[in-house]
Amino acid sequence: MVLSETELRFLQNELGKRLPEQARWCILGTTWDWDFSRVRNPLKTLSAGEIGGWDPPIGSSELLIIGEERIAEGGGASPFATIHRGSGSVFGLDIERTSAPIYFLNSSVAHFIETFLLFDDVVGSCTSPATELATRFRAVEPKAFDKSDWRIAIDAIGFSGGESV
Repeated sequence: MVLSETELRFLQNELGKRLPEQARWCILGTTWDWDFSRVRNPLKTLSAGEIGGWDPPIGSSELLIIGEERIAEGGGASPFATIHRGSGSVFGLDIERTSAPIYFLNSSVAHFIETFLLFDDVVGSCTSPATELATRFRAVEPKAFDKSDWRIAIDAIGFSGGESV
């Protein structure tokens, strides 16, 4: 299955309507900035200028960029949030990541939006969240949660509250 141009425009419109153009999260004293301004223009794949001297990861030509992350004011990782053109799943793309530069986030744009907004509600306030929130994050997409990189963020900020995430 390959997403049609109509389906892509619909997903792009949903992202533009439901996500903030920019968001800042504070996780254990480190900022995590998101920029979704790309969804206001036609979605594109990674350009040579965006990867500098890096080789594009195998499979990245199927990924359409919907947003950018900057961790620790750009001093940490700077991955992209992307939609897989064939499946509609959402993946992270970090060309500097040595193992698995393309990593799973959500099985659909709708699940990504829901997960992002939940994170934004919790860590966008830059306060310590309650430990039962791991259960809320898992509820967004129960079948895909265990293979999603969102669970790594949850572990890092201590949302598990002793649960196995």
